[in-house]
Amino acid sequence: MTDRFQFRNINKGEADEAVRIEQICFPPNEACSEKDMKDRIEKVPDLFLVAVDKKTGNIAGFLNGLATDEKVFRDEFFTDAGLNNDKGKNIMILGLDVLPQYRMQGLGRELVNRYIKREKEKGRKMIILTCLESKVKMYEKMGFCDEGISGSSWGGEEWHEMRRYISYNFYGHDKVSDVKAVNNIYPGIETPIDLYDALSEIWCAETCAPRMRDEWTQENRTLGQCSVTAFLAQDIFGGVVRGMKTENGGIHCYNVVNGIAFDLTCEQFGEKANELVYGADPVQERESDYHFGKKEKFQRYEYLKRNLEQNTLINKDV
Repeated sequence: MTDRFQFRNINKGEADEAVRIEQICFPPNEACSEKDMKDRIEKVPDLFLVAVDKKTGNIAGFLNGLATDEKVFRDEFFTDAGLNNDKGKNIMILGLDVLPQYRMQGLGRELVNRYIKREKEKGRKMIILTCLESKVKMYEKMGFCDEGISGSSWGGEEWHEMRRYISYNFYGHDKVSDVKAVNNIYPGIETPIDLYDALSEIWCAETCAPRMRDEWTQENRTLGQCSVTAFLAQDIFGGVVRGMKTENGGIHCYNVVNGIAFDLTCEQFGEKANELVYGADPVQERESDYHFGKKEKFQRYEYLKRNLEQNTLINKDV
């Protein structure tokens, strides 16, 4: 696959070819219009990835999208390239086009994998797309999660919204789309991914365990944050907080909700995080002497709560 094709951004002079491929790959009610496709290529060519057949010099397939901070797909993304936000942390995929003669050879998967790798290097967090029910399994095999029926009515069809998180390293990040907030304490915090994003701006030396405070840095922002973070996550998502014994005799806390374990602060262990084993560790009670029985730990938890509340209120008003 790598040897047969050249993968690169689209050239603006290839707009007519892209329009032709779009019309071949999609029925008229689903295909992007010539005007919108050319506008997209003019404004955001760097969010296209094309596969060029080295033998013919022609495009065999391409993938394209827009960058945004929005988290839900809407049909306006198809028709307004001006919605692109170069600094957006998410990508809305607008089309995966592979010409018939190149299908069933892995080219679509290769385009998706390369596109994700490229956008991950730019710091993107999530890839979102819509597809017909017949394509759900295909995208699940590419690592996307089915979020159910989309609000999109593009082409008069019913679409599934699919998401794939691409720039998260905490344990369970690939499963937590199924973990939902059980209340609306913090508007906008709907999944542990949302909580991780918000806390990434809040974790600080003041919320770090005192014994580790001198070692805390922005680069290792989850250091010493496990228990206060896990109990805050429990407030939002329910479930239980479990604790595993650490090498230094401490307890490292993580969450389990409906059988799904996630650890928002495991990155503090660096490469050793891959050695952590999550399972039947003891359930942690927040009012125990080890946790909120310690005044300083309860104060750190309250500090985290207050700042999260301020963060979500600000974002709600934007």
